[in-house]
Amino acid sequence: MENSKAPTPILPILKMPLAFYGLDSRPGAAQNSDTLGKVSTYVDFLTNELKREILNLKTSNQANLPEELYNAVKAMPVALFRLPDEYEVPIALFSILHEHIYYVFHTFKSNPTPDQNLEALLAGYPEYIYYMLTDKSGKSQMLSNSQENAVRSMFGSPFWVIKWLEDNYKKETHHELMKSIYNLHEHDACSAHCFHWLKTKNMEQAARVEELTKMLSALSTQPYIALITALEYPDLEMEPLLPEVQQSPMWTYNWLRHVKKPPTPQMLQTLIKWVPWGIQYINDLHPPDADDILKQILQAPANKYWEPWIKLYQDRSNLHQT
Repeated sequence: MENSKAPTPILPILKMPLAFYGLDSRPGAAQNSDTLGKVSTYVDFLTNELKREILNLKTSNQANLPEELYNAVKAMPVALFRLPDEYEVPIALFSILHEHIYYVFHTFKSNPTPDQNLEALLAGYPEYIYYMLTDKSGKSQMLSNSQENAVRSMFGSPFWVIKWLEDNYKKETHHELMKSIYNLHEHDACSAHCFHWLKTKNMEQAARVEELTKMLSALSTQPYIALITALEYPDLEMEPLLPEVQQSPMWTYNWLRHVKKPPTPQMLQTLIKWVPWGIQYINDLHPPDADDILKQILQAPANKYWEPWIKLYQDRSNLHQT
């Protein structure tokens, strides 16, 4: 039968718009040392701007960072993770932290002893709970949460529990997981995707598609699940899967890179507003209207933290054309 493989494949997702900064976004590509130096200096500059604004937040009634700085850090999140420990991450930046939680996991792994603060940040992310539980360095034996509770906390993303059960099968956990998938499948994207796979894996393709169309509103609530659904069912009407995807420049770019269908008007507006991702899109996908998109990007309201990189991109493009 088609589509009988385990649900929720792992796709390569680009989470930073590297081309905008002159970096090669191909996996494992060697980077130019001069470019790396310029990027590192820029990250230090953004980090210092963050420090200053965090101190300002403490002494003022403001709740948010200036929009230009927020957007700059969202496109270059490394600056957020260079903050010294004494600087508390503002709540306004937690959405950026969420998108780049893998930095927290790598910090957790690199520490010689487990850090409960880092563990607490990772506790809401099933993928990293799984990695912590299967860690071979001995840290998995030192987690503050019990193994049973840690496994249960992964139920929000059944794929990782299924992977865990492959080597650690427990009948009671399996039954509890199946009950959770059923209870959540009308509201949660991961559970909906897994529920559909379990229900239809032995059906013909037409029947699978018919069942899937009943679940699109749930599947659309998580961009990654929407993306892999589009790849599994390329003839599906895509519009119902896009509400969350096209709000995010990162997910808009990754959708267009993987699904390879023309962008919607809202996707284009998202890429034009978020200049680094717009440049990444032009650089990697070479759309036929690239010149027009770049023109709109250059006419968009300026962000002082992006202007030097836009100039460098223009210079590189001109050199490339000659």
